[in-house]
Amino acid sequence: MTETMAMSDPKMTTRIFSQLKDIGVRLSIDDFGTGHSSLSRLRSFPVDVLKIDRSFIRGIEHDVESREITRLIVTLAHHLDLKVIAEGIETPGQHAYVEQFGCEFGQGYLYSPPVDHAALQKLLASASRDSNEPAVNAGPRWAPRELNTNATPALGRSTEKSACNSGDMPGTCPIGSRAGWK
Repeated sequence: MTETMAMSDPKMTTRIFSQLKDIGVRLSIDDFGTGHSSLSRLRSFPVDVLKIDRSFIRGIEHDVESREITRLIVTLAHHLDLKVIAEGIETPGQHAYVEQFGCEFGQGYLYSPPVDHAALQKLLASASRDSNEPAVNAGPRWAPRELNTNATPALGRSTEKSACNSGDMPGTCPIGSRAGWK
């Protein structure tokens, strides 16, 4: 759910989120930092993940404000015991900054272009075979694999796109050592 949608009717959002959490659904706030955020409301939403909008990541290498906002969002999320996904990572430099800030997951063309449903199923099946663990519905015992930084040294990523698909966060790439779920 986007930040703007969540904030449009906070009482209804909290009620629906609570019902979803009760049945085991993990929830994330998408495009965080671009909508009508109320930090007091954010604290009351039963969410698991904040997704930092790509507009901050896009400027992180050359814009001090984007870099500082990103760092602060990651810090805020961790203080609220939330995981963080950085959207729109396209360069090794962007990856390095979000890793330095402690961001657990990333999405973007650096790891893989968007894939359709059939391709995603194939990637998840491949990741499951590679790790000898189920990639989907695995529960808390399965921790995402770390990014394979030796496969393609020039880019700091694996040529195998399945190396960056986490069963806990399909379509994301674990970043650094904080990626595992509690």
